[in-house]
Amino acid sequence: MKTYGIIALLCLGFFSKSWALDYGIGVSLKSYDNSIYLPIKLTNSIFVEPYFRQQEYSSSYGSGSNSSEEEEVGLGFFAKVTEKNNMSIYYGLRGGYVEQIRKHQYVSDKVIEKNSGYRIGPIIGFEYILFESLSFGAEAEYYKTKLDGSTKDSVSTDKTRYTTKGTDTRIIVRYFFQ
Repeated sequence: MKTYGIIALLCLGFFSKSWALDYGIGVSLKSYDNSIYLPIKLTNSIFVEPYFRQQEYSSSYGSGSNSSEEEEVGLGFFAKVTEKNNMSIYYGLRGGYVEQIRKHQYVSDKVIEKNSGYRIGPIIGFEYILFESLSFGAEAEYYKTKLDGSTKDSVSTDKTRYTTKGTDTRIIVRYFFQ
């Protein structure tokens, strides 16, 4: 998670007016998609979109507790295919680095699981430009996530590997600073 600061600083370099025409901020309207998007229009038909997602969870019960933290930082590259009547269709690829830490505390033992890896997937979407600085969009994505790490308890340390594939959809509101 220490690398996020360096990556965030590099992403801020995209906000230079010499690199980008317009830049903004975006959020998803889905309740469990807590990503923050930073769209950057490089040309009228090409944009990049750094993003960051962070989620924490904790619970306790009787004599134990669970906690989980997950962070993801990444970048999307997109090209607009068509633009007509304030509507555009775009496609691209979004990928990022994922890091997870899970802790389980039991009466006699503590289990710590640490995993890191990537998530990547092609995306197709459309965007409706409501005002010059405000747009609403919908995306469909087929993603793959691969995480490697370890699970450690008081007795042993085991290697872990997670691989998931699936589809995801989101509705994104983007605001562009003028």
